[in-house]
Amino acid sequence: MERRALPREIVNVPALLSFDGIIGVHPCVVRDINAFGACLSAPYYIFASEFDLLFRRVRC
Repeated sequence: MERRALPREIVNVPALLSFDGIIGVHPCVVRDINAFGACLSAPYYIFASEFDLLFRRVRC
C-alpha cells in the first residue's frame, strides 16, 4: 500500500525538532498527519533518519 495515498488530516501546527548530536531545538510546521507519517515544513533541509518532534503547549 502506498503511504502517500492514505487520507491525511491537515493540522498546520508549529512544532520543534530535536536531533541527536545537535544542540538545541529547531522550528518547523506540521502541515498534515496520519497514522503512518507527517508532512513537515522547515526553513532548511532535513537529512535525518531519526529525530524527536515536540509540540508546544498553548496556554489559554
